[in-house]
Formats: sequence, C-alpha cells, structure tokens
Amino acid sequence: NCESGHLDGDLIACARYKVSDERTKFSGMNRELGGTHVLFVIHLPRQSASSSFVGFQGEPWISAHIDELRPQDKNSFAPRCAMGRKISELFLGRSLYLKIVREKKKSEYFRHKGKVTVPSMEEKRFTSDGATNRQDNGEKIAYSTEKKSQESGISEDDEMRSSSPTRNRMQVNSSPSTLEAEARVDGDLSLSSIKLSFREEEEEEQEKGNVMEQILQEEEDAPWAHDVPPQYIRLHECIQAAVSRHQSSSIVKERAIELVNILVDLIPRNPKELAADDKSFLGLLVQHIYVLLCQEDKVIGQEWMLDEALDSRRLQSSGTFQNCLARKLDEVIIPIFSHVIQFMDTCSNLDLLHQNENTTTVQFWLEIFGCRELTHNLNYSSSDSSNVPMFSRKPLKLRCKLPFSWLIIEVVESFWDHIIRGDTDDVIHQQLCELLSESVVGAVLRSVEGGKSSEEIYMRYLEDFVSSVHQCNHAKPDCTKMEYKLVTDALNAGVIALGCSNVGQNLLVAKVAAVHVVYWANRENIFWFGQLASCMPGILVLLTNSSSILIDGSELIIHLCAVQKVLMVLDPPLRKKEIDLHKWLQKIHYCHNSIESALSVSNLSSTLVKKLRHEWNLLKALQYFVEHLMLKCGGLDDYAKRLYNPKYLKESFLEEKAMKKIKLILTNMHGKFKKDPKKSKFLKKASQSFFVELVSSICFGQRDPPEPALISSLLDTVLSAMDDKGPVTTRELTYWEENKDEVPVIRSFLLQLVLDHNSERVKEHL
Repeated sequence: NCESGHLDGDLIACARYKVSDERTKFSGMNRELGGTHVLFVIHLPRQSASSSFVGFQGEPWISAHIDELRPQDKNSFAPRCAMGRKISELFLGRSLYLKIVREKKKSEYFRHKGKVTVPSMEEKRFTSDGATNRQDNGEKIAYSTEKKSQESGISEDDEMRSSSPTRNRMQVNSSPSTLEAEARVDGDLSLSSIKLSFREEEEEEQEKGNVMEQILQEEEDAPWAHDVPPQYIRLHECIQAAVSRHQSSSIVKERAIELVNILVDLIPRNPKELAADDKSFLGLLVQHIYVLLCQEDKVIGQEWMLDEALDSRRLQSSGTFQNCLARKLDEVIIPIFSHVIQFMDTCSNLDLLHQNENTTTVQFWLEIFGCRELTHNLNYSSSDSSNVPMFSRKPLKLRCKLPFSWLIIEVVESFWDHIIRGDTDDVIHQQLCELLSESVVGAVLRSVEGGKSSEEIYMRYLEDFVSSVHQCNHAKPDCTKMEYKLVTDALNAGVIALGCSNVGQNLLVAKVAAVHVVYWANRENIFWFGQLASCMPGILVLLTNSSSILIDGSELIIHLCAVQKVLMVLDPPLRKKEIDLHKWLQKIHYCHNSIESALSVSNLSSTLVKKLRHEWNLLKALQYFVEHLMLKCGGLDDYAKRLYNPKYLKESFLEEKAMKKIKLILTNMHGKFKKDPKKSKFLKKASQSFFVELVSSICFGQRDPPEPALISSLLDTVLSAMDDKGPVTTRELTYWEENKDEVPVIRSFLLQLVLDHNSERVKEHL
C-alpha cells in the first residue's frame, strides 16, 4: 500500500522487481500450494498536473483503475452502466425505459398488423385529442373486421353479429346445443361460421401471446448489462440550481424562494418507481423532461461518455470519472428542468397545484399538463440562448386562477381566423363552439364534470381572461381588483344574455367560447371604461357600491355607466375659490378624450346616450364659459349657474332654441356691465371667443349634424341681409347684430363646419 504514488515512482518500481523475485522463489519452493498473487494498492491525487504514473505494463502484471474507493450510493450508477446509453435512457432508468419500449413495440406491431392496440406512454399522455384516437381505433377496428370478413367469406351483417360483445360472451359460455339454437334463430348465421370465428379468435389470442413473449425476450437480450437506477431521482437535488438559472431575469427573489419550497414538496427525495403512464405530477414532469432529453440526444450523441473520458480537464476538476459523468448529467438535465419549471409556473401556475384542496382544480392542472398538444410551447434547444421564454401576455406577478389558462386563451384566439366575420353574435358563437369542440381544448373541457365543478372552471377562466386582455393602470391594488371585478361581471352578464344552452354543445365549451365572442363584440366599450377608470379611480367605488345595469340587450354599457359616474364626480365648484376652478378644469381636460370616445362608440339612438351627451355638452359649455369669462372677470357666477341648469337649457345643442337661450344669457350679462365701458368691451371680446368655441366644438363637434334652422341662423349671423344698395356685408360670429366686420369676407371656419354636414347649403349661400 502506497499513499503517494505520484511522488514515490522509483520506490514502487524497486518494490515491484523485489516482489517479483520473491514470488518466483516462493512459487518454485511451494508448487503444491498453487498460484501466488500480489496486490499493489497505489493512491494517486485526484487533482495533480505533474503526475506521470502509468501503472505496471506487461505480464505478469494487470493494471486496473479504481475510480472511487467509497461504497457506491444506491441511486448512483457505475460508469460501466452508461456505456452505449443515451442520457434520456439513463434518466428513466432500466425498468421504466423497458416499460416504454415494451409499450412502443406492442403499439408499432399491432398498428402494422391492423389490430387494435393500447397506445404507448407517449401517445397516451401526449395525444392531440382522445376523441381522435378513439375514432382512429374505430377505423382500425373496421378495417380489421372487413379484412377478416373478406378472407373468411362472412357477410357484413354476419360479421356484425359475431363481433357483438354480447354475442361473443354467449358464444364462449354456451353449449353446442345453445349455439345451434342461436344459429337457427338467426337463420343466416351458420354453425360453421361460428366455429370459424372461434378459430380466428383463438389464433389471434395465440398471436398476441407469441408477440408478448418475443418482446419480453428482446428486453432480456437488450444490452443493459446492469440494472441502472433512474436518474430522475436527481430532480430533487437539482431544484435550487434549476430555479437559480432564471432568477435574475424573470423571477424575483421572493418568488424564487416560494418556488423552491413548492417544488421540494411536490418532488420527493426518494420517489417510488413510476409506471409508463403515470398521471401524477412527478410522472408527467419526468415524461416532459424525457421528451426534451430525446431531442437533446440528437445533439449530444450516444458516445457522450467517451467524450467525457477524453477530456482531461473535466476529469481533473471532477476528481473521479463517476463524478464527471454525474456532472455531465446535471449539465444536461438542469437547463431542461429549469425550462420546464418556468413554463409550469407562468403566472404563478404552480400555486394552484401546491397545497390545493380543490380536487377539480388539481385534476384539471394535471390533465392539461399531460396533454402534449397544449404544451407545444415547451420546446428546448441547447443551442438557443433564449430558452426561457415568456409564455403569457402579462408579467409573472399576476397569479392565474385556472391552471394553464393562457394556453386555452391562445388556442381559442387562434380560431378567429376561421370565423366568418360580419355575422351576428349568435352565428359567430355557434361557429366558435364547433371549432372549439373539435379541438384538444374541447376534449379537456368536456372531461370536467358538470354542476359546480363546471361553473367553477368557467368563472376561473373568465377571471384569467379578463386579466389577460384588459389593462389596468392603477397604483393601488384595491383599484385594480375592483376594475377587474367590474369587467368580469359585465362579461358574465354578456355571456348569460348570449345564451349558451341552445348551441348543442357542452355547456362549459359554450361558455368559454361565449366569453371571447362577447369580449370582441364589446372590446371598445371595455377599453374606454378602463381609460375612464384610470382617469377617475373614484368611480370604481361608486360602480361597485351601486346596482348599475352593465348590459343593455346584447351590448355592454359598462363604459356608459362609467361616464355617468364621472359626470357626477365632475360637479362644477361654483361660488368657490379660483384655485378650485383650476383643479376642476384639469379634471375636465384629463377626462375629455375618454368621455368623447366612450359616447361615440355607443348606439347614438339610445336614450341613455342622448341623456349623457346632453349632460356632457352642458359641462363643456360651462368649461368654455369658465375659461373665457369667469377666470378673467368676476361676478359671473349666476350666469354660469343658469348656463349649467338642465331645467333651463333642456334642448339639445343641435337645436336653434338652445343657441337662442345662450345668446339671451350673454346679452343679459352684457347689459349688466354696460355702464362700465372698459369691462363691457372686455366682455364683448371674451363672449365672442366663447361663442365661437361653443359653436365649433359642441354644435358641429358631434356625429349628428345641427338642425337646418340652426345652420340658417348661424349663416345669417355672419351675412347681412342682401339689398339693392350695395354688396353683401358680413358680421363677426357673435350675438350682437350691430357688430359689423371691418373685412368683407365670410368666416371660412364656419363654412367648413357647415360643409362637413350640408354642402348644398354652403353652395346656396356662396
């Protein structure tokens, strides 16, 4: 035994020759004792750049490298077990890998023979649609039955009778006399055909048995020299390393700690042996990682172990070859594991699985996670530097209510390209229901039991959908929560109004489709509601506490309810300090665009829209009065109150009566200050600018044109009556008839406004 073989090379060489001489002498003197064996145990350092010890070369010496002196862990594998094995195979281990191979070979064999088979693990867990598989199996059954019937000469009707499950049981359990009686009853079914059917079934069962024996024998002959423990047991130890890979970029520190604790609870340290079709969280996780490892095997190759053995730097840094192989496994598995973790935890999705007592939610989580077609985004490539993509539309700080809801939303949204636009909401809903029902999402939704479970899944999906498509810009979380709640209630009312029980589809499928139909039909209304809520967050409390009706027929009027509350909040602070008027004007300007847009996207013939439009016009008229007059001249509060009085000014600003009342208010105001020439002159100029903005912004600033009488009145204001004494004279656009214009030109801006609504009227005057 030598502890420092790299330093005592000469001493070891001397000892070797000395031992050889003694062994030769001893063997010659004691031949009857048999062979004599000498063992040198030479310790070499794990890391040394100057070691040149190469062992004993040539007979009678045999040199062997002892990689690790310590006893091997039960979960680790010896280097000889990895020879010729892909990393994906080592990840599953010998037992689970052979189970998958067995299922795959059975599936391929019976598919080739045209028989009905049980899908393999990958086909079962990662199938596109259970219904499609059942249909395919049905086609295989039909093909096999037809082929058998043609070969045996049995008619199609006879074959259907003989293939009936009930009749097969009767054939197996009945005596010959019973069979003959059955044949006589059927008339066209002969006893020979029954015996032939028996013979074919026996041959088929025997063929299946032979195939199973062949598959088992191939497994025994497979080049697995040793029983390799599954390396998916390494996942528990790799949790922290996997989470830390994307902690700096997309996951905050607090969430990373939560995620580690969740995964430690979900992934056991010493898991039990998994089945080929295990539906537990660990089983599905292993299957996903295995699929991604199979993709990486094409890049790494099957001789990865030899590459590691030839890399002296990695051997030196690892100490032992076994540690070197273990590090290689971690280098391949941890990035893929990290990739899968981020996919699973999009929008804190893992919280729905961890410590959740709701079995419906947990089952729904596992059902979607096991569906390969829904998790098609879960692809990985070691050559791609961006292997941790953002799978959701929103940041990860939002917590989803329904497992993998963002995947369902993406699938449903992809169907809009196949929808015929321009139809009614009912027709669009029917088309979307048909497309959704035929997809893999429809199969998953149909698997949910009805009643409370179905309603719970629907409400969770509705909340996640609102969080995905609706933007909230509030600093306070309570405001964000209230806004999402109001939009959710409005969409739910729209879904109820659309009706989901008459489409002939599963109720949950119909409701999920209805959510998208109602949203896209009212997305502008919801958007402008959000803008109003962002401008005036106080209306959220008013809407939450009130019993406002959020739908009118099939149209969501949540934006009109918001306009109504905003107008209540914008009550003018008359008879107050000047600074209050400035703050009030700021609020008006801040909400102006949102209110105008919210009123313009609605049905203009609606009674509520007309009422809100008139209140908003009164508020704008008061705004112009304050800006042009009140802030520059005091003592006008009474005229402002009269201008903002709905009982006095109840006519629309598109009518001539309203403009006459406004002219009367201005005339009375001017008469009050007529004794003060300086103030009177200032009021005339300020009133003129107010009147011009009122006409241009309110009378001609709406979709509907002013009535013809108002247009005639305005044109008569700028044009004097024609006479025979001279050319036509013009006046400024004001309410004073004696105020003549020095420049004989028609005010072009008024004609441009009229031209937008009535070009014939302009031509007539020109």
